[in-house]
Amino acid sequence: MCNIWVVIASIILGVAVGTLFYLGLIPITLNFIRIAFGMSIVGMAILLGTIIVGIFGRECNPFKRCICKYGKCLLIGIIGTFLATTISTIIGVTVVSIAATIFVGLSALFFILMLVQIIALITCLINSICRKNDD
Repeated sequence: MCNIWVVIASIILGVAVGTLFYLGLIPITLNFIRIAFGMSIVGMAILLGTIIVGIFGRECNPFKRCICKYGKCLLIGIIGTFLATTISTIIGVTVVSIAATIFVGLSALFFILMLVQIIALITCLINSICRKNDD
């Protein structure tokens, strides 16, 4: 499933972003939330595209192998980012709001998790395809 170190790093960074936002040390604007929301849509497109290529490929397929390895954690990051940024947009992003602070932290947590898993998925695909072509 998910690499434990990636999850721990995402949690630590999410808590740090939420804390710094609450203290007013980092200005999180609605634009950041919108960018994270857009990236979750792009992440879902990448995941679905990889799944579709994996389905129509042959049995021993690098797409299937990489989706099986990173797909579940990537899906968690995508859905978490989508939900947290949607709720952040609905409640508004103000420094004095505890709810806004929590959802900014959750948005950061899932966004970081999603980005790391997208990078891991693409790296897995590149390594699998290049290794196969070198043979």
